[in-house]
Amino acid sequence: MIYKPLDDDLEILLNEKYKDWAGKHIHKGADGFTLVAYDEGPVGFVSVYKKHLPSPLEKISEAFIDVLKVDDDYKRKGIGSKLVSECEQWAQSQGLYQIRAWSSMDKVEVLPLWHHLGYTLNPAEIWIERCEEVVKGVYVSRRFYE
Repeated sequence: MIYKPLDDDLEILLNEKYKDWAGKHIHKGADGFTLVAYDEGPVGFVSVYKKHLPSPLEKISEAFIDVLKVDDDYKRKGIGSKLVSECEQWAQSQGLYQIRAWSSMDKVEVLPLWHHLGYTLNPAEIWIERCEEVVKGVYVSRRFYE
């Protein structure tokens, strides 16, 4: 297994494999980072971006993991852990305060991974505007210490 930062060729492969769904979750440039797990083709990826916390904490920036995807045949092999670890390193190199993600309850199989990696688990309900519904899930977070 190799891990490759996103480039134009990998972006094309991700969009072909995961359809347009992947493109909606890819972050790149100065404020984003996407890493692809590759084994004769993409088998998963993670994408994270910088964001400011809301007022009155707007001077604090965090990393937010928009997507963590590992193909079913590759789960429970340490790939998700490696992808998250690389995001943490990126976030720390950017001087960000914390790293956070959201997992809806239809993806509860990932919760043991977050727990294993030392993330806090914070049950919550959020309003999804595009669906016009409340979704139950869990925010996960880890603060970086200097």
